[in-house]
Amino acid sequence: MAEGIITLLDKFNKYVPDAEERRLLEQGRISRLRADKDRRIVEVRCDFDEVFSKELLYRVEEKLATVYSLSLVRILPHYPSDLFSADYTADVLREAGRMGALTVGFFCDMKTRFDGETLNVEIPFSDGGLMLLDLADTARIAENIIKNEFGLDLHVEINKSADSEERERAYYLNQEKKLRDHGRQIAQEIRKREERIASEAAAENEKSDKPDLKKVASLFEVGDAEAVGDGLIKSGAVTFDVSSPVPVFGEPFTIENVTPISSIIGKSKEIVVLGEVFSVTSRETKRKDKIIVTVSLTDKRSSIFVRVSVEPDFLSEVTDAFRVGGCYAIRGDVRIDTYDGDPYITYRDVMSVCKVERTDTADEKRVELHLHTNMSMMDALPTAEQVVKLAHKWGHPAVAITDHGNLQSFPSAMITAEKIGDPDFKVIYGIEAYFVDDTQRAAIGGDDVSFGDEFVVFDLETTGLSPIACKIIEIGPANIFLRISRN
Repeated sequence: MAEGIITLLDKFNKYVPDAEERRLLEQGRISRLRADKDRRIVEVRCDFDEVFSKELLYRVEEKLATVYSLSLVRILPHYPSDLFSADYTADVLREAGRMGALTVGFFCDMKTRFDGETLNVEIPFSDGGLMLLDLADTARIAENIIKNEFGLDLHVEINKSADSEERERAYYLNQEKKLRDHGRQIAQEIRKREERIASEAAAENEKSDKPDLKKVASLFEVGDAEAVGDGLIKSGAVTFDVSSPVPVFGEPFTIENVTPISSIIGKSKEIVVLGEVFSVTSRETKRKDKIIVTVSLTDKRSSIFVRVSVEPDFLSEVTDAFRVGGCYAIRGDVRIDTYDGDPYITYRDVMSVCKVERTDTADEKRVELHLHTNMSMMDALPTAEQVVKLAHKWGHPAVAITDHGNLQSFPSAMITAEKIGDPDFKVIYGIEAYFVDDTQRAAIGGDDVSFGDEFVVFDLETTGLSPIACKIIEIGPANIFLRISRN
């Protein structure tokens, strides 16, 4: 060993390698070493006289990190340029994948050629697959790896193999056959299951008469409206202030014996309901001589239509009286719609009342860090404007908006915060993001199993995306066993 040259084995002498690892450590002559003490990361650039596989290199990196309690060790090899060959292509692509390039699933059946200047990689993929690789700049990343490791300015080309169309056609034909076979199997299982259910039902009917299934008002527990304070009545999930009602239509009346909307099933006379209007629509009758106004009323536990038929000249009188967002006490009758069979209310007397808004009475206000708006499909109803205004109204110092995979609510939230103009109130702009390699195959490997067999599905939670620097912090397995008849 020349004087002044330090090898990996000299530098990391606490590590006891096996024979293969020792050869790598003895050959690796350190030309540059960088360390980040705070993050516990070491990066070493070494010169080698022979080419070592990435599998061996990565294994040594991992063991060194363990022995020296480091979060990451990275060995950057440099080889003589004449040692490069097409056989090293798989290792180049493996390194590219570790750097985040799009490689998984594309190069399993590749063919390579190297003419001294160009490395040609042929894969059995269609033009769409090649376009994905081109957009991900995979070839350029591979060129940079070859440049760094061998000092060669090579051109890497990724092309479609000559048999790609034939192999793709064979793949889809095979998939279609599997789907047909699976479809026949499922259909057979369903047919047998239906026959068994029919047989069991017939046997059950012989034992007893058909059960009397009663219609229920709601899937929730239906309770009575109740007084919760002086002039306050809770109906459904809303508390209404009925202490100062304002007549809108008909005669003033005493607001008592209130019927929750969720308990309305069939026809009824002289009922009183409380609710908030969330929609007002109108349409002409077939004869076009009258207009039917439909008011949608809710108590946040259930909803019902309030309908009235008016002459065209009096339309605005009704639509102006029922304000969206307004709360009303309505006395009238319940009828059944002859078209859809649902109940609706025809009013005789209507009075405007108030809704008791929710408040935050906590001495120390919280900050919501995980909140969705109506831009998160099927997950939330309030708009960004409503969220920001409510958080400020309740005295919260900030609110975070974290919609599913989009930023569409940010402009509205920003404009609303600017209109509020409170320098001590902040909007935190976030996102509930999804990290997934959508080119990865959904299933790898295979077995002769069906959905009727027992199998395990599991989910991993990690501290990040790097398989080297990050750790698994949670495993959530579920044992699945679908009881499908296989007779």
